[in-house]
Amino acid sequence: PLCDITDVLRYVNKSCRFMSAFTHVQPRYSKQVAKEECLIGTLIAQAMNNGNLNMSDISDIPYALLQETLQSRIRLATLKAANDLISNDISGMPIFPFYSFDLGLLYGGVDGQKFEAENPTIKTRYSKKYFRKGKGIVAYTLLANHVPLQVELIGANEHESYFVFDIWYNNTSEISPDIITGDMHSVNRANFAIMHWFGGKLYPRFTNIEAQRIHLYSEKSKPEYEKYLIQPHGQINRQLIESEWPNLQRIIATLGLKETTQSTLVKKLCTYQQDQKTRDALF
Repeated sequence: PLCDITDVLRYVNKSCRFMSAFTHVQPRYSKQVAKEECLIGTLIAQAMNNGNLNMSDISDIPYALLQETLQSRIRLATLKAANDLISNDISGMPIFPFYSFDLGLLYGGVDGQKFEAENPTIKTRYSKKYFRKGKGIVAYTLLANHVPLQVELIGANEHESYFVFDIWYNNTSEISPDIITGDMHSVNRANFAIMHWFGGKLYPRFTNIEAQRIHLYSEKSKPEYEKYLIQPHGQINRQLIESEWPNLQRIIATLGLKETTQSTLVKKLCTYQQDQKTRDALF
C-alpha cells in the first residue's frame, strides 16, 4: 500500500538499525544522542535535493538542528557504514539468492550513471556525448541482486574499466559477488589478469565477438584449435611472463595492500613505451 517515505526509513531502521552508523564526528564531546526524526529529515532533504532550509519550512524541525545533524553526522564514512548495514540485512533474507541469474553463483554488475553538475568541482569534466556543453560526473556503481554495494564518483573523461577492480576489492559489505559483469566500458587488457589474481572473475558482455577475437590468446599452439568455431589469435608468451614474474608480484602486492589504486596503476602502465616488458607480460 501507499505509504510515506519516512515510514519506510523507520521500518528499515527497525530491522537493521542503520541510523546507528551516523555517529558524531567528535564522539568524545557529543552529549546528546541523535534523534531519529532529525536524521530522517536531514537524509530526505539531501537525497531529494530540497535542502535543510526547505525541509525546516515544511516540517516542525528547526533549521539549526537539521544543519547541525548534517555537519556532524552525515559524511562519506557514515553513509557507507549505513549502506553496509542495510545491504547485510537484505542479504540475510530468504528471498535474496533467488534474485540472481544463477542460484550457485552471485553476479555483480558495474556501470556508470552520468549526472550533470550545476557547480564545478575537481571531478566534473566536459563530455559532449553526455552533457553537451555542460560538465558532469559519473557515479560508478557495483550492484548485486539489485543492491548497490559500492559507489565511486569519477570524472566523465576517465575510462570506467580503470575502476572495476577497485570497486570490487574495496567492497566492505558481506555480499561478495563471485562474477563481475558489465558492458564494453568494463574491458581493458589488464582487468582479466588483475581480477584472476584476487579470486574474482570478469565476464563482460561482448557486443562483437569477432572484434574481440584478436585479443584472445591460448596456452597451446594455434593449429590445435582449428576444429573450434572461435579460434585464438595467437599463443601466450609464457617465457615473457615467467621472466617478468618478480615485477608482476610487486604489482600484486601493491594492489593487495591498497598502497595504490588500480586506476593509478593502469594509467602508469599505459603511459610506458610499447616495448615495456612488464606491461606486455601483464597484458
